[in-house]
Amino acid sequence: MNFFSECKAQYTKQQFYSSFHLGANFCQIDGDGASGFNKFGFSAGYLVGQGLGEAAHGGWSYLTGAGFSVRGSRRAFDPLNPGAQSFHLVYQMIDIPVYLVRYYEKWSLGGGLRTTYLLRAEDKDNFVLNLQSDMRQINVLGGLFLEYMFANNKRVVLESQYSLNSIRNSGSNLLFPTGVYHNVISFGLRLGVGNN
Repeated sequence: MNFFSECKAQYTKQQFYSSFHLGANFCQIDGDGASGFNKFGFSAGYLVGQGLGEAAHGGWSYLTGAGFSVRGSRRAFDPLNPGAQSFHLVYQMIDIPVYLVRYYEKWSLGGGLRTTYLLRAEDKDNFVLNLQSDMRQINVLGGLFLEYMFANNKRVVLESQYSLNSIRNSGSNLLFPTGVYHNVISFGLRLGVGNN
């Protein structure tokens, strides 16, 4: 997920800006047999950007930085379907986004790639043992976001993220019969630190 801000609608060419972000991740993992964005996680980090030049009705910039994210998947025990084992998968990751952003009046649109480095993977329900050994260390997600500036140096952001490569190394098992992919909807706040 992402965030930033400023009171004007665009950043001029070569102008730098930075921000802190904090957001909630609503997650699922496509391919693990669960459904719904019912795993809650979060994202926090620091972003920097630079204006790429002015445009008639807005401006372009790039955005990058680093952050910490929690993603995963969850399936609660269902007494009506006791054969469907419950699980609670938690993935802790370092994120490095590289996005291109188009600024308008109070709205901004952005998209790009988010490379993640897996720090830890576990199943809190202990159904999937040794989960981390089967996971790729590096995953790449595509992301698209929309943000709205509601006050000076403050923006709210809605972002969709989806893995471009499977988060598993290879093979299949009971829980992962096919490729599996992070599918995340993020909602958060970006607080601008300033520009120069």
